[in-house]
Amino acid sequence: MDALAIAQTAANVPLSLILNPQRANRLVEYGARDNNLSLEDVINELINATWLQESGDDYLGSIQKVVNHLVVVNLIGLHASSQSKPLTKAIVLQELIELEELLSEKNSDDPMALQAALMIESIYR
Repeated sequence: MDALAIAQTAANVPLSLILNPQRANRLVEYGARDNNLSLEDVINELINATWLQESGDDYLGSIQKVVNHLVVVNLIGLHASSQSKPLTKAIVLQELIELEELLSEKNSDDPMALQAALMIESIYR
């Protein structure tokens, strides 16, 4: 049994629901109103809870790296989705570019950060 695959599946389900294109489109609309949760808020919280947390080289650190990777994969998927509206895509791209810059600073110490930064860079350059 591959324990990291189980963790990957367990993490991907909520991430795919949180970053669902229709939900993201609604968050853009809600965020335009006063004092409402925005798509930027959601993405920033996801990044704070994943990439900005320290991950060790142990089993839990490996799970953290799998989850970090899934955040990037799901954000790229949201950007690429034909169901995402243009403003949603623009916001996601802006957040991905900011994440890529952050990951580029980390990449000398973290091969997963380097891989994620290259994945993000490939969609806009």
